[in-house]
Amino acid sequence: MTPQSRDEMGRKLLAEMSLYVSPPPPPGNHPEYVLAAILADRRRRDTVRLARDTALRQRLTAHDRLG
Repeated sequence: MTPQSRDEMGRKLLAEMSLYVSPPPPPGNHPEYVLAAILADRRRRDTVRLARDTALRQRLTAHDRLG
């Protein structure tokens, strides 16, 4: 991608993602950095959720393994 088209694509993606982000990202940051931060936080949240689900599943099935 050319730098111009990359910048344009980043701005469009950020505009779309901003509808789903609260609080909104601070103005003046490069779109790629903001998008990277959004994705990193999403991955962190998914990792926490999956770990919590796994722990719950293990607790619920522990008595099955013991019995």
